[in-house]
Amino acid sequence: MPSSLDTNTGKLEVVIAGIGRGGTIAASEFLTDNSDLSELRQAAVAAGNKKNLEVVLSTQIIDGQPGSPKMEATYFW
Repeated sequence: MPSSLDTNTGKLEVVIAGIGRGGTIAASEFLTDNSDLSELRQAAVAAGNKKNLEVVLSTQIIDGQPGSPKMEATYFW
């Protein structure tokens, strides 16, 4: 089974994390927004549809609340 699939469920494995609560919320929002996922999909196709990826996101935290996530960099292998 490819390493991108969970060995228990056989389904795609996704790990998200942010620096602090706001970063994790922004990362979660990124993965549930069709526009953001379309941008990520385009980057994946351009990289040759490799199996693994890492995405660096940024967001502004204003009064303790995260703003919209922005994709800053991607790495595919």
